[in-house]
Amino acid sequence: MRRFWSLAIVAAVLSSLAGCGLDSLTLPGGAPNGPSFTVTAEFSDVLDLGGDDNRLKRIPTGFDADHEFADDLRRRSFFGWAGLSEKKVTAPAFLDEYTRICEAGVPLVRFLCDALELEF
Repeated sequence: MRRFWSLAIVAAVLSSLAGCGLDSLTLPGGAPNGPSFTVTAEFSDVLDLGGDDNRLKRIPTGFDADHEFADDLRRRSFFGWAGLSEKKVTAPAFLDEYTRICEAGVPLVRFLCDALELEF
């Protein structure tokens, strides 16, 4: 269980690093002077949205109870997490998986920065 939480913390840190220019990170083996490639990852393919365990009981005042995003409006926190097994973390392809996880978290971090009027 201790390893699971360690890996969960690593995934959380990776997600937070997305706001530090990770979206423009040059990948190993890629350009600037050599051939480049783009890695794309969808949030829901790689990460789970956390914050379900500490929701508000009701939708905040000013929002319709039938609002399209009622469940999200009740969240007190937003975070993405990825469960990583020891086997994945020690695999030769871990750097690729790590990069994919970080890239998948960029849209969430960008959204949260925009919502808080912070520079991304």
